[in-house]
Amino acid sequence: PESGIARSPHHGSAPQCVVAGMAHAMVGNASEIYATIDGISVNGPINERLKSLEKLRSLLVPPVAISESQVHDCITRLSAEVSSLNNAAIYAFTTTTKLKQIAQFFPSTVESLTLVWAALTTKLDNSNSHDANVAWQSTTILWTWMGSLSKIPFSWSKMQGDDWFQHLVAAAVERFGDAGPSRDAAATALALWRGRDDGEWNKELIRAQVALGGHRRLACLRLVATLTKLNSWGKDKLNQLVIDSSVWHDVSALVDDRSFTVKRLVLKILSRCVYRVQPKKIRSWRSHHRRLARVGKDNNIDMSTEDKSMIDDQLFEIPDFVEDVMEHALDALGDSSTEVRQSAAKAVGRMAERLPNICGDDVLDFLLEAVFATNSDSDWHGGCLSIAEMGRRGMLQNRLGEIVPILVEALQFDAQKGASTWVGVNVRDAACYAYWAICRSYPPSVLRPYLNQMNESIVLVALFDREVNCRRAASAAFQEATGRQGASSCPNGLSIIMAADYYSLANRENSYHKVALEIAHFKEYTIPIIQHLSSVRLSHWDATVRAQAARSLHLITQLDAQHMATFVLPELLSKCVTTKSPAERHGVVMGCADIILALHDQPIMLSEETRMLLISLPSTVENNRLYRGRWSELIRYAMCRYVECTCRARLELSVAQQVQFLDCVDACIQHPS
Repeated sequence: PESGIARSPHHGSAPQCVVAGMAHAMVGNASEIYATIDGISVNGPINERLKSLEKLRSLLVPPVAISESQVHDCITRLSAEVSSLNNAAIYAFTTTTKLKQIAQFFPSTVESLTLVWAALTTKLDNSNSHDANVAWQSTTILWTWMGSLSKIPFSWSKMQGDDWFQHLVAAAVERFGDAGPSRDAAATALALWRGRDDGEWNKELIRAQVALGGHRRLACLRLVATLTKLNSWGKDKLNQLVIDSSVWHDVSALVDDRSFTVKRLVLKILSRCVYRVQPKKIRSWRSHHRRLARVGKDNNIDMSTEDKSMIDDQLFEIPDFVEDVMEHALDALGDSSTEVRQSAAKAVGRMAERLPNICGDDVLDFLLEAVFATNSDSDWHGGCLSIAEMGRRGMLQNRLGEIVPILVEALQFDAQKGASTWVGVNVRDAACYAYWAICRSYPPSVLRPYLNQMNESIVLVALFDREVNCRRAASAAFQEATGRQGASSCPNGLSIIMAADYYSLANRENSYHKVALEIAHFKEYTIPIIQHLSSVRLSHWDATVRAQAARSLHLITQLDAQHMATFVLPELLSKCVTTKSPAERHGVVMGCADIILALHDQPIMLSEETRMLLISLPSTVENNRLYRGRWSELIRYAMCRYVECTCRARLELSVAQQVQFLDCVDACIQHPS
C-alpha cells in the first residue's frame, strides 16, 4: 500500500481457528527450515522454501512464530565460518524478513569484528565463488554485520589499531560504486562507525563522492542520511559536518535532481537536519496526557509543575534555511514518484512539529488552499500523507473542522486521467492512513463532534471500495478508531470489526453482498449505505462494480423497503433518461431492476407516478435513441435485465405495454453480442 496500513494479515480480526491453524503450519515449516540449516545450499531447496513463505512473512518474525533463540542459533551457526556460501545463505532469509531484523541476531563480539574485517579486506566473498549473485549477497551481509558491530563499547583503536578507521573508510568507499544493496550496506555501516565518538574523517570526502554522481552519489547521500538519524550525534556535530559546511550546499543543490532516489534521500537529510537543530517542543495537550501517564506510575509527581520551555506557545527566530527546506518539501508533495511524496510528507510533519503554532498553521493553510485545490491525484496523495504526519504529532487539534471534510472527500477520490484511465487508489489509501493517525492521536473529547461523519465514511470505503488494499486499510483504520475512541464514540464498532475483517473483505463480491448486508442491519449505517450505493456505486466507471452495487441494493431493500420505494426508486428512474453519462445510465437501470424485484416480496404499494415511470421506461429509452452509440451494448444488457425483473415482479401491464416490453427484447436480441 502506498501509506503503510494493512500490510499484515493481523490488521483486522479473523476467526481464531484460522489464525491458529495457519500459525501452526507455518511454525512447523519454519522450524524445520531452521533446524535443517546445516549444509544449506544457496540455490538449493531450502532457499526455494524460504521464498515460498514470502507472502506470510509476518508469521516468521519473532516472537510470533519462532523463538529468538532459534534465529540466533541459526545465524550463529552460519556465521561461525565466514564464507561466501554461508553469508549468501543468511541473505536468503531476507525473502521472509527485513535485513534490519536479521542484523540484530549477528554476534557482536570483538572476535566477530576480527573475522568480518578479515573477510572484507581479503575479499573472501569474491575469491571463493564464481557466482556473482553469491558475491554481492555475501558482501551485503558482511557490511550489514560490520554496521551492527559498531555498537561494541570498546575503542576501535584498541581493538584494531590507530589507523584502522582510515582502512574502513577506504574499503567502504570502494563499494560505493556497486549497483546493488551492498552499496547501501557499506554506506550505512560506515555512517554507524562514523557516528561513534572515536570516528572521524575529512568532510571533503563527502563532497568528492557527491560530485562523482551515479552510484557513488547515492551511497554518499545514504551515508549522510544515516548520520543525521543517529541520536548519538548532537547538534554541534551536525552543524560541523553538514549545516555549517559546504556539504549543505552540495546536498541542497540536488533537491531538484531527476532521480527520485536522490530527491528522496536529499529530503530526508535536509528535514532531519532542520528537525535536529530546532528546539524540542511538545504540544501542550500531549504534555498533559504524558503527565497523566506518569502520575499513574508515580503518585509523587506534582500535576501543577510543568516545563514551560517545552510548551508550544512560544515564538523564536527561524533560520532562513528552514524556510527553504520547508518550501522544497511542500513542492515535492506533488512529485510523480510515490516514494518522494512519502518522504516529503514525513519531512513536512517532522519540521512543522518543531515550529511555533503560527508557522504550523501557515503550513496547514498551504495544504488546504493549494495542494487540495487541484484535481491531481499526486497532490491529493501527498496532502493526505502530510495531514497524517501532522496529525500523528498533534498539530491538527484546532483545525479538525476544516480537515475532516477534506478527508471525507479524499476517501472517495476517483479521477479520470485520459480516455479510459482512472486514478485515486493511492489517495484513498493515504486518506485511510490519515484517519488512522488522527484517531490514534487525539482523545475522544476532541474527536467526538466529527466521529459520526468520519466513521460513516470509513465504513463505506471498507465495504465498497473497488481495491482490496483500500478496503483492508479502511477496516484497520476503523479498528484503531474503535479501540482508541471507545464503544460510546463508535456504536456497534466491535460487531463491525468482527464482520469486516481482513479476510472477509478480500473478496469484493463477498464484501458487497454479505458483509454490507450484515452491517446495514445497524440503524446508524442503513440509510448511508443505501444512499452511497445508489448515488456513488451505481455511477462507478467499472461495470462490474455497478452490477455488484445493484445486487447489494436488492439484498438491502428488505431492511428499509419504504425508503427504497419512496425515495431511491423514483430518483433512479429519473436518472435513467436525464443523465448524460452512459456508465451511470447502465448502473441506474440495473439498480432499478434489482429494487423492483426485491420490492415484490415486500408489502409496499408504489405510487402511481412511480408505477407509470416503471412501465414507460422501455419506450422512453427507445424514443430517446439510447440504444445507439458507444455504450449501447451495456444499455441493451441493462434493459434486458430490467424487463426480466419487471416480469418476475408480476407488475401489471396492459396489452400495449406488454408489446412495448417485447419490442425492447426484440431490439436487443438482434445485437451481435
